Amino acid sequence: MKNNSINDDNNNINEDLDERPLLVNYKNKLYDIKKFASKHPGGKKVLEKVAGSNIDKFMRGEERIMGVRHEHSEAAFEMLERYSLDQSFKKDKLVDSNQPVMFEVGNLKEKYWRWIHEPYDGKLRLFKSDFLESLTNTKWWVIPLVWMPLVIYFAFNGLNLMYQMFGLTKAVATSSILFTLGTLTWTLLEYSLHRGVFHWKPNPKSYNQITFHFALHGLHHKTPMDGDRLVFPPTPALLIIGFFYLFIVHFYHIQYFVVFVVESYLDISVMI
Repeated sequence: MKNNSINDDNNNINEDLDERPLLVNYKNKLYDIKKFASKHPGGKKVLEKVAGSNIDKFMRGEERIMGVRHEHSEAAFEMLERYSLDQSFKKDKLVDSNQPVMFEVGNLKEKYWRWIHEPYDGKLRLFKSDFLESLTNTKWWVIPLVWMPLVIYFAFNGLNLMYQMFGLTKAVATSSILFTLGTLTWTLLEYSLHRGVFHWKPNPKSYNQITFHFALHGLHHKTPMDGDRLVFPPTPALLIIGFFYLFIVHFYHIQYFVVFVVESYLDISVMI
């Protein structure tokens, strides 16, 4: 009975500690950054180290925290303001983060490019439809769950076809060569997409270009700390892979497609 009482007391203490605010002082204003601590790129321990202290010099990069000195960007200061205790939680300046934003960002026009490069540590809703919205959120474990069966199927199917054509030794050698070529192909494709498409700057006067850019890659820049949007959702990825499947199978034998489906799992799933 006594041990149970001690355990209950310890659990209550831990719960109280979890609920404590994480206060810091910046320019004589108090901020509770408890909710941000777990999202901090430098780790939660860094913020816990400065809890209760003045962080002016740390933010300007004039003093070290745990041996690291870092001058924070303008976006970091704006993010900090959202946790000020002298006002309610500050929402995004240009859009209502509680409303679907997919078809609203195009109206930002000239302000769009700067807006997506000012990170928002919250979560943005894209669609009014709950079903469409669910397709934009992907847990990391969904990626292997969706792609591994396809990878295994095409790998064995391609190897079997080449075995029938060339025999075991040549089939294994050919598969290895194709896998290597596929690695290089998808790496080059990913680099080209990032340079030419993902980081392409849309016409600030074009609603359609801005909306397309935001859907393709802009969201990743705006909400880099949204854990459910760190990987490429399977639904749009299937469309991309389907295109390559139809193209390659039309001009070549199906065994060559194994190299692309394997690499699609490795690359497309984390392309954003």
